[in-house]
Amino acid sequence: MQERENAVEHWLQTEVAATYDAYKADPTKAKPLDEVWKRLEARMEEIDREED
Repeated sequence: MQERENAVEHWLQTEVAATYDAYKADPTKAKPLDEVWKRLEARMEEIDREED
């Protein structure tokens, strides 16, 4: 469980933070919400597989 929490924390601090900064710099480049959810779910599944 700790490994997953560490992976999620790392992801939040790197990818999510960078994405947020990019959005604030140019909101016109934002992705549609359904696409974002699909990518988020895929990433969480990847983290789960790495944990096993």
